[in-house]
Amino acid sequence: MANGLRASACCTALARLLLPIALTACHGCPGSQDTPNARTPVSDDPVRPPSQEELATTDGTIAMSNIDVQITSATGALHRNPSEAETEQTLIDLLSLRAKFTSHVSDLEAADAWANDFVRVAPKRAGAYEARAGTRAALHLFRLAVEDLDRAVTLGASREAQASARAAILQATGDLDGALALREALAARTPEIAELTSQAALVAELGRTDEAVLLFARAQESNNQVTAFPVAWMLFQEAIMWERAGNTRRAAAFYRGAYERVPAYAHAASHLAVLEPPAKAIELLKPIVETADDPEFEMILARSELAAGDKASADQHFADVAKRYDELVAKHPEAYRDHAASFFLTEGNDKKKALDLSKQTIAEGRRIAAVYETALLAAIALGAKDDACTLAKGVQALQHPSQMLQDVAKDACK
Repeated sequence: MANGLRASACCTALARLLLPIALTACHGCPGSQDTPNARTPVSDDPVRPPSQEELATTDGTIAMSNIDVQITSATGALHRNPSEAETEQTLIDLLSLRAKFTSHVSDLEAADAWANDFVRVAPKRAGAYEARAGTRAALHLFRLAVEDLDRAVTLGASREAQASARAAILQATGDLDGALALREALAARTPEIAELTSQAALVAELGRTDEAVLLFARAQESNNQVTAFPVAWMLFQEAIMWERAGNTRRAAAFYRGAYERVPAYAHAASHLAVLEPPAKAIELLKPIVETADDPEFEMILARSELAAGDKASADQHFADVAKRYDELVAKHPEAYRDHAASFFLTEGNDKKKALDLSKQTIAEGRRIAAVYETALLAAIALGAKDDACTLAKGVQALQHPSQMLQDVAKDACK
């Protein structure tokens, strides 16, 4: 096995935690340095992301470059020896880790292909099914992911050790209470940055901001690693909380902090762009869109261009986004129906398609507030009263719908 691949083993455990929670250290991987990133200016807001002096991490760009090298090394090793299970596990982990930050659909597809091969190569190995459960969950194949987790248990895996993966699936499918129970137990057993960040993010989603703030503080205090990945993910999750709470100034500061820790962090950059003036947003988004295969980033770029007065470029980008969403829905319907529906409800200007896609998502068991919101707004816009009434009843069955969604549902059948 190549030296680069052997060295990448230090990242394998980190990446295995990727989909359900954050990441552990990759200190010592080839090329890693202890030199912190450039200093982040300290805000006058008492609630702010930690500076490099307060929470030093290694250079996120170098760390991401290391992952690129390790993926190339692992891929080459597998082409030479296709039945090397340990190498396959490493490659799946690294592809998933890179996908977490770059949001490249191609990495998710590659990870899933290798995970299927891993099961073929090692059909009696519990870890093969757990690896495939992770890639299936990333593509929103939640029922199949649970089947793989259960299969791993029959082969000797610990169900308790799968708590984070199972919690992520419950959360993604709308069982927030079930997910929280697992998150609380996991954080109590292992009060580290990954577990505490996951718990904080879920508590924030439930609207319990004050409690989430304390959990994020505990997550930061618990960090004993030097890699930038878990810190960037923590800052991103806290930014989402502040944006949801309406504090866009704090949200922007935390998105910026996440982006500065890991400049390849596509979602941190795009969320930050939404809160920036159009010119700055375009500057942030253009490099991402040049290599992105997820249309979400091009959609946000088009919105920024429209706001900047460049309607011709924006319209071309919107047309490209519509085409790409159609492609992704055809290939990975479970993963992209809800995103496509949101686009077609707005700039995509096809409310019937938005409603149909949302109804399909609900029918497959992904009953979450965001999907119902898109579906209801599309049904109301279309005057589809029967659909609106049915959807309104579905909202009543959600565990924690927002007051706004409840109000929309209440008026849907009038």
